Amino acid sequence: GAETAEVARGVATVLNIYKDAGLSASDVTDKFFTAAARGAITIPELSASLGQVASVAKGFGVGLDETLGILTALTKGGLSTAEAVSALRQILISIARPPKEVTKEIEKLNKAVDGSNVAFLAFLMS
Repeated sequence: GAETAEVARGVATVLNIYKDAGLSASDVTDKFFTAAARGAITIPELSASLGQVASVAKGFGVGLDETLGILTALTKGGLSTAEAVSALRQILISIARPPKEVTKEIEKLNKAVDGSNVAFLAFLMS
């Protein structure tokens, strides 16, 4: 039925996004079932919404297992699947584009340590 088609689309989306991970459709389906069993997620909801965050997560080097784990934790904490997907996507995007105030402070710190990003990173780690 409609749910089966939705799940198939979700699996196909994940396979396309994580094509270099060597996953099969069966692997992805098993991961969906595991996420559904561990969180407050249904497989159709996950299939319908995962594509909205998976490509962003992949861009940050976040694997499918980690993405599903985060979504599972967020839904267990009370968020709906759609809210969890939106929250994770926003978190990742905000990391990529820090607020202007943060960027200005980083620039100030870079100048304070001779303008070197390496020096800045060493300063942060000390």
